[in-house]
Amino acid sequence: MIRTKTGVMLVLGTAVFAACGPGGLFDRGTVVAEAGEAALPSEVLASIVAEAEGLPVTRDIVERLAHRWVEYTLFAHRVVGGDSMMAPALVEQTMWPEIEQALVEGFHQQIIAENVRFDDSMVDSLYDAGEHRLIDHILVGVEDDAGASSRAEAKARAERIRAQAVAGVPWSRLNEQSDDPGARRNGGTLGVISRGQMAEDFEAVAFALDPGTISPVVESSFGFHVVRRRTLRAGRDDFAAGVRVALEQDFTVGFLDQLMADWDVALEEDAPSVMRTAAGAPLRVLDSPEVIGHHREGTFTVADFVRWLQVLPLQQQARVGSAGDDALERMARSMIRNEVLLIEARRAGVSIGDEAMEDVRRLYAGDVARVQAALGLRAAAGGGTASQADDAVLAYLQEIVNNLEDVVVVPAFLGSALRLQDAWTVSERGLDRVVARAQEARLAMSLERRTTPEEEDR
Repeated sequence: MIRTKTGVMLVLGTAVFAACGPGGLFDRGTVVAEAGEAALPSEVLASIVAEAEGLPVTRDIVERLAHRWVEYTLFAHRVVGGDSMMAPALVEQTMWPEIEQALVEGFHQQIIAENVRFDDSMVDSLYDAGEHRLIDHILVGVEDDAGASSRAEAKARAERIRAQAVAGVPWSRLNEQSDDPGARRNGGTLGVISRGQMAEDFEAVAFALDPGTISPVVESSFGFHVVRRRTLRAGRDDFAAGVRVALEQDFTVGFLDQLMADWDVALEEDAPSVMRTAAGAPLRVLDSPEVIGHHREGTFTVADFVRWLQVLPLQQQARVGSAGDDALERMARSMIRNEVLLIEARRAGVSIGDEAMEDVRRLYAGDVARVQAALGLRAAAGGGTASQADDAVLAYLQEIVNNLEDVVVVPAFLGSALRLQDAWTVSERGLDRVVARAQEARLAMSLERRTTPEEEDR
């Protein structure tokens, strides 16, 4: 048992959990969550929440903790039971984003090979055409709020750099003075650019340069630039590599636009509001058939949206609720495009190779090991008992409640797979009870802190 600061006793051993399963001593108000044969009493979670002084006592946070407990508990019971969770079907269920990404990349390479012709004989003609240009630059940066004297000093510095470049000082040496970290890491080059990619003032200068010339100092919103266009002889390999990428990107953009048109992709009028609602409580709508969009062979539902949503980093997931309609429509179209690409890839006979699949298994095994380590569980047959697993989960919840963003979580799709294979519930009444009891406990703790020792003696 663990004694809290307020003297409340939290019973973590077998006795509580043996009575908490379906048909046990607790009703749906006194149990907030169940996972397999284990149950989480509302009073226990309320005590954990109340003790975490930096944690707001809100229903969404309590619900989030209850679901964390479910996934940790299902995971922990597998571990102490000797299950490595490395079954191929489970790996594929959990790692589907990585597997499907590999399929799409394979499909992309296949259509590029079939549709984009590029060889050495094209390099000269593409360079001479001038629509793609290999551009180097050195930047002398200026802050947005810089005064006239600071700007003049920066321009003078840029003029000195240009004079040295014209005099033949190696570009690699001058590049050490550049305030553009990206270009500086790449030897002072922006690579191959096309029209419409750069700021207008900069682009006008870059596309006016003859081969092998250096521009006058040009000013942009970033500061002052010295711009150079290399000759083909001096930059043939860099130009060839960059223009190949540019041609492939141009083809890919056109291909994807045509794909969306061919598949008749369309969204429901209320798609953004439906997406915001779903993102606010994704675990409640995992199986929702509500339609967000359509393509020629089916629909894109809330369940599909939540599936793709969980691929995104948590910070991006959190921003969905406040995103504008245009951003959410772009997101939905992108997700539908992913599904269409996967259909096309499979029809084209693309498959993930053995080496790529082995990489996926290694990533998965590392994720599983991190959760085991966080919970302090051993991954071997006879590695513990169910009650030890339950204690480990509660101990970890107590550890993380003051920093819910910086925790080791069960990977989203492993959690989903475990939920499909084992019984679990999160009780609405139990959640309400946790919030109420935690708020009561916080109030009692606040009043207790205001009580002086003299008042206690009286």
